[in-house]
Amino acid sequence: MSHKSVAAVLAVAVAVIGLTPAQSGLAAPGVQQRRIPFELGGHIKSLDHLGAMRDIGMTWAKIQIVMPDDSVPDLSATIEAVHAAGLKLLVGAVGNRDRAADRAYHRIFARQLAALARQRVDAIEVWNEPNLDREYGYGKVDPANYTNMLREAHRAIKAARRSTLVIGGGLAPTGAFGGGCTANGCDDNYFLARLSRLGAARYMDCMGAHHNAGMIGPDQTDNAPVGNPDHHSWYFWGTLNVTHNAFRGRLPVCWTELGYVTGEGIGALPSGFSWGNATTLDDQARWLARAVELSRDSRKVRLMIIWNIDSRQWDEDPQAGYSIFRPNGECRACETLRAIMSR
Repeated sequence: MSHKSVAAVLAVAVAVIGLTPAQSGLAAPGVQQRRIPFELGGHIKSLDHLGAMRDIGMTWAKIQIVMPDDSVPDLSATIEAVHAAGLKLLVGAVGNRDRAADRAYHRIFARQLAALARQRVDAIEVWNEPNLDREYGYGKVDPANYTNMLREAHRAIKAARRSTLVIGGGLAPTGAFGGGCTANGCDDNYFLARLSRLGAARYMDCMGAHHNAGMIGPDQTDNAPVGNPDHHSWYFWGTLNVTHNAFRGRLPVCWTELGYVTGEGIGALPSGFSWGNATTLDDQARWLARAVELSRDSRKVRLMIIWNIDSRQWDEDPQAGYSIFRPNGECRACETLRAIMSR
């Protein structure tokens, strides 16, 4: 994710979308929810905490790569280290953003993803936030076009390594496009509905989802302290149910980025993230554990990747504020997560 986008996208979330009965957490009519395996992981910036991640109950690590040309990076050292620690590796893969909408390029990108699968990558998230123009190409956002990318990717990945999971690119939760879609971007609920109607569920093992703008705990479903508190993007359940219900409960959700930002112990958050100023490290630790518990028990979530483990970036994109391993070495969330995962 381009984390500079979190506040920019959500600050202009102008669509007022209340929770309908289908978004309230109930299964779609006629769909019987089944228990699915649930696993936990974290987005890493280094290999320094793999053992500690395993110790708190994680079984996945995630990295994100960008492939601006037709070459494929050698991830063998990272894969070996992650596997040696008893974890599996999810790669969020982005290609050449200038060519994302070119269907001929989709085949090239699919071959790159197949090469990653042959390196023994355990899961691949196909692109990042394809409902935004800065990620998918200015003037080129289109659910049908992304469905074709998924189709080509799924075919190539599964041919290369059947066991590698294919995850739909997590969308930016936003109402900035008036409840609909333009070539410059789409509201996530509209984009998801179009993916569903186009049959995109056939081309992935789960649908990715992002939730990085929470300034309240995951149990709260209304009254977020923002100008537009009715939009689902501020809420754990709102984002989860919009994603899950788009496919009528027939496709599990994979949280490929879920985190809570706090500047405690680091400094004041930049203005674009001022909505997180009241969040403390104790809040972060407690809310992450509760999000894990709710995800595991929901029968909707296959995987939850915490954003993030150990980023040290601290500027207008304050990634270090999301880190559970803080710059001073503290990990207050480790104990709360261990307690939940040991149950």
